[in-house]
Order: sequence, then C-alpha cells, then structure tokens
Amino acid sequence: MKIQLTHKKPIFSLDSQIHCTFRSSKAYLWGLIADRLHTLQENHSSPLNILDAACHALITRQMFPESSVYYGLDISVSRLKKAFVAKSHNDILYHADLCHPLGLDGCFDVVVSCNAFSHLPTLQQDSALRNLTQACVFGGSLFINSNITSPLQSITQYLASHFSSLEVVYFDSYRSLADEEASNVTSSNVRDKIVVNEFNIPNDACFHSQVLFIAHGFNVNHPRSSPPGGSNKITRLNQVPQVKSVYFESDSDILHSNYFLPSAIFLMTSKLLASASGQSIRTSLLTKVSSVSCLDDFNAANASSNSSICILGLENEWIDDLASARIMVNNIREVPGVSLNFLHVKSRDNSICTPSLISTDV
Repeated sequence: MKIQLTHKKPIFSLDSQIHCTFRSSKAYLWGLIADRLHTLQENHSSPLNILDAACHALITRQMFPESSVYYGLDISVSRLKKAFVAKSHNDILYHADLCHPLGLDGCFDVVVSCNAFSHLPTLQQDSALRNLTQACVFGGSLFINSNITSPLQSITQYLASHFSSLEVVYFDSYRSLADEEASNVTSSNVRDKIVVNEFNIPNDACFHSQVLFIAHGFNVNHPRSSPPGGSNKITRLNQVPQVKSVYFESDSDILHSNYFLPSAIFLMTSKLLASASGQSIRTSLLTKVSSVSCLDDFNAANASSNSSICILGLENEWIDDLASARIMVNNIREVPGVSLNFLHVKSRDNSICTPSLISTDV
C-alpha cells in the first residue's frame, strides 16, 4: 500500500470550467475531482463506468468526463425526479440508500461520493464505505470526502487494506470558511479565491475542516458485473426509508392535521423547543400525544418498526446547527419500518420560514 500525503496541496488548471462559483472550498473539491476523472478517462482506452453516489439533482454532472458512462445514485426520489428531467440521454439513475447493500458489486471503474459522508452518523459511514468500495471493479478507484471530525483513522485503515494506493487531500480551509461566511466568493473572483484559500494553504489537517480520499487499485478480485437498470427510468436498488416533507401555512394548521396517531412520536429542534412558540406548540401537542421530545436528545433505538415520527422546526430559522440536525435525522431514518414526516410551516412568530436542506432529503 502506497500512502501519499504531501505538504503541498494538488492543484489543477483554472482555465477549465469552475464547477462552483460561490464557495472556494467546493470549487476546489469539484475541480480537483474533475481533473483526476478526466485524467483517468484519458488513460483508459474505453469509456469508464462511473458511479456518482449521492448525485443530488445532478448538481455536479459536468464534473464527469463526457466520454464516460454516467450512473447517478441518490436517496431522495424528489431530487432524482428533477435529475431525470435534466439528465443526458444515456445517463442511468438509481434510487438507493448508501447504508444498505446496493447489489452493485464489481460494476464500476470509478466510484465518486461527494458531500455524503459528512451527513451520516459514524456507523452509517462504515456501512456506506463498505457498500461503495464493493461497487468497484478489481483495480478500480474510489473518491470520497468527509469532515475531519469523522472517524478518519478507521476510514484510512479500511481504504489502505482494500486499495493499492491512497492519496489524502485536506481542503475547506479557514480562509475559505471566512470568505464563504461573508459571501465574498463570486463568479468574478472565484479563481483567485481558489488559489488564495485552497492552493496556497498547506495540506495539513490543522488548516482545514474536510478531507478527500483518493484510492486507486481496488484489490478484491471479484467478477466484473454489468450495472443494472436502463436510461428510461429510475431504478430502485434497495429499501429506502419512508420520508415525507409536508408543508403547512402555520403551526395551527399542523395542530389541526391528521398526524396525531396514538403511536406517533413528535420531536422538535432544540431551538424551537426552547422558544416561547415551541413551548406553546408543545403544550398543545401534549393534549393529543403522550410525549414531545427534543430532536437532539432522542435515541433512535427507542423508535420501533412501524413507528410514525413527526419532526417540527426543520426550517432554516429554527435550526442552530444544520449539519448536526441532518446527522440526527439520518440516524432516525435508518430505523427499519419507520415512517418519518418533516412538518414545515411557511411562517412562525409572524416571520417567514424557509425549508432547510433536510427538507430535500425525501
């Protein structure tokens, strides 16, 4: 096993297309992956089968070489429906949960998963890593990124034992964070920001909040398989959690809705529950259900199969930490048989509410 970690971060040509014009960290990540994918394709005599795991609504589709065969996978059927309308004619789309077996063993020359692991609890990261690795052909490559708060040692050990080489690239520097929080990255300066905020920062974890693993030479010699599905429909690969986003005008409309089954579990974000509005909602809810808990404190192990769980406060204005809330929700959605409902309002406390990214994970 060859492990590559140099003091100087890898760079790529800024004459090529910039795939993100409002975040220098994402522009660097997507640009570097695009550069490496094009090099892999140029060195291969036939089109590569490439899986884009967590493809969203094809927001990074242009990152992949035109001459490769593109396969997109996502847990959200609503995002996949948008992707199906926008996709190229031969693109193939999968509906699946990365944390469960995919049935794609030995199907892909390259597997790419951007910005998925950072939204998963640790145990789910382990499962997703195994499933994505198994999707590689013998000699294949894997690109994944994660937060540096993830269990990096276990990820490194796993990749080191399953691939012949591993490159580790840190990104999303403190400079990128400052510029992005101040909305200082624009389409006119993004190239300069990539240089200052990413190219020129040492490849050291202490300067960054994310890491990209680039692994080559998958060493498990299982048979190459043809990827399933076709370009004429979205193919479902495994059991995907039942999740709905439901929108109401106000909290009063939620309280008069039909979501109050005897077995229903109601959760609220900590910010909402701590507010005067949240306490009023909680008091009203307790006349209909047995308990109302804080999302932060809820133990997913307490949710049994066939439970109906409703979550309030997933609007941007009522979440203190979106990343943490997303991990908590994803932990719950992995409970077998659970029906998960995101109950959103358009306004609360006479202020407009906007759906968070969690709302799109359906």
